[in-house]
Amino acid sequence: MSILTISHKKDHNTIKALIVGGGITGLAIAVMMDLAGIEYQVLERNEGNEDEMGSFLSLGPPVLRLLEQMGLLKEFEKISKPCSGMTIFDSECRRMGGLESLDKERYGYAYRTTTRPLFHKILRDRVPKSSLHRGKVVVETLQNPNGVSCKCSDGSTYYGDIVIGADGTHSLTRERLYTQLAELGKLSEADMEPSVYEHVGLTGISQPLDSKDFPVVAEENSEVQVIYTKELPCSFWYFPINGNRIAWSVNGQLQAPKQKLHAYSRTATSTPRRDPGATKRPHLRHSSSFSSTISSSALSQPSHQKVHDDWLATAPDFEEEFQELLDARCLVGVGSVRDFLRYTSREHISRVDQEERLYKTWHHGRIVLVGDACHQHLMIGGQGPTQGLLDA
Repeated sequence: MSILTISHKKDHNTIKALIVGGGITGLAIAVMMDLAGIEYQVLERNEGNEDEMGSFLSLGPPVLRLLEQMGLLKEFEKISKPCSGMTIFDSECRRMGGLESLDKERYGYAYRTTTRPLFHKILRDRVPKSSLHRGKVVVETLQNPNGVSCKCSDGSTYYGDIVIGADGTHSLTRERLYTQLAELGKLSEADMEPSVYEHVGLTGISQPLDSKDFPVVAEENSEVQVIYTKELPCSFWYFPINGNRIAWSVNGQLQAPKQKLHAYSRTATSTPRRDPGATKRPHLRHSSSFSSTISSSALSQPSHQKVHDDWLATAPDFEEEFQELLDARCLVGVGSVRDFLRYTSREHISRVDQEERLYKTWHHGRIVLVGDACHQHLMIGGQGPTQGLLDA
């Protein structure tokens, strides 16, 4: 049934904007539309376990200025700590270098650290329950000159004037839009390449810790500390946060990239997006958002292992994959990184294979993509939420 046919029914929904995705970017757009007096509905696939999963994020002056304009800065300051800087250590906890945080007097705002669940709750509490629909998996997106429609897996359909695809790295909005454009011969060749996952990340948040054993949690400011050396295959990051807890992440590069085909993909062995020439190292490689050492031959023979792409799912066993890092001396408490991770409930640790990618097509007709749906970043320091908020 077409949008034109349905739009003449007397009981049709008269909303203006359909926001697919109730993550940080989608909810931020909803809050902004509310302030601007624009009607909207948010369609979120998850049922409500966002408060249990995720790790830290660090937001700087551009985003904090935006939060102030949205009337959320004071709330954000209550759930965050000022970031005093970052220090990098080797596996024996010897200082290798560091960075100072931005000067508040010069930039107007200081970097602040918090957790994704806490920030998500601030945004979620600003969206009326009548406008946030959970358990809505959008399976069909249609558009014509009269408007748009989103059909969900439960049989419900929503109508409006525009669709905003804020549904993240594995955006179904992008999947359907690109499939339609590919059939029309309007999708760029770069966007037809399969997804290539080169990076891996673990995230978690510790239980409340005793400040006698972990003095860092009692400090007013939060310093980012990283175990990151040439010898180790990956890096361990941690941020002290409110509530005497520590948010942490492990980041690395996979030995062999994993590849995922889409309905619009050109071929499973597309030309690599990365610089060729380097040889593979055993186990994992160092994570870096500035360069890659994956060889052309490695990408032409991608791994067919399972792609872990749901950060709300409990991480599978990672002992063997991260053994070297887990054995390293930890920067907090006494013992190894493995000893420290025991303070995080196993079911609250997530593992995600990651892709760095900038798509060429961000919009077509009445459908627009924002955030991770059109540009994907590594899970380090909140790059994804930062760029998504600036998109909004």
